[in-house]
Amino acid sequence: MTKKVIKTLFTFLMISASPLLAKEVAKPTPSVVYGVKVSPYVRKVEAALKYKNLPYEIKEVLPTKLSAALKMDSSPDFLEASPLGKIPALRQGNFTVSDSAVIIAYLEKTAPQKSLYPKEAKKYAKALWFEKYADTTMSEVIHQKIFVELFVKPNVLKVAPDQVLVDSTVANELSEVLHYLEKEVSKSKGKFLIDNEFSIADIAVATHLKSLDLVKLQIDWKKYPALFAYKNRIFTETVFKDL
Repeated sequence: MTKKVIKTLFTFLMISASPLLAKEVAKPTPSVVYGVKVSPYVRKVEAALKYKNLPYEIKEVLPTKLSAALKMDSSPDFLEASPLGKIPALRQGNFTVSDSAVIIAYLEKTAPQKSLYPKEAKKYAKALWFEKYADTTMSEVIHQKIFVELFVKPNVLKVAPDQVLVDSTVANELSEVLHYLEKEVSKSKGKFLIDNEFSIADIAVATHLKSLDLVKLQIDWKKYPALFAYKNRIFTETVFKDL
């Protein structure tokens, strides 16, 4: 075999192999998540991205209402990604979307590996219910009336919390939430809310339980033994251990 033939064959093999090599080397571009890590909704999206092993980076921004209160401007790229000025928002190249539930639904379509939504219809419906419960009732009670008062006001806005509101919420509404979750966790036949299937239900609920830990709220967990054990499992055995 002549040197010319060998060189031609080598060139052909390199050209043929280059697409395969490119596929092996190419890595997905990290998504940009707009928000701050202490936000339960940013934490919810982070947990989903980690669970799906998708690369991302946090671009720290405050919601526009909070920025306005601090006399700060919101960046144009954030406002493009989040027309309502809320966090989180997600950017992948030129594509943007906001709202944690919408972002995770989008990730389910674009990265269906390790799905966060059960396939069986009844379990799927239950997972959707827990996500809705967390995004509405738990958000109003834990985020708006406790976390904002005990964390955002003193640490960000530099104003005193409404302790009367906090005490009333803890004694009444929070107690109802924890009793309900205690009952639901006790009914589960496995480690998670949907038996042994880690799902969006666990992510949505746990992100608000994490907020209670962040403000070091004193809770008599002896009243909620199943929920306490569940909380500890979620924070040590799942993606939440890094959040």
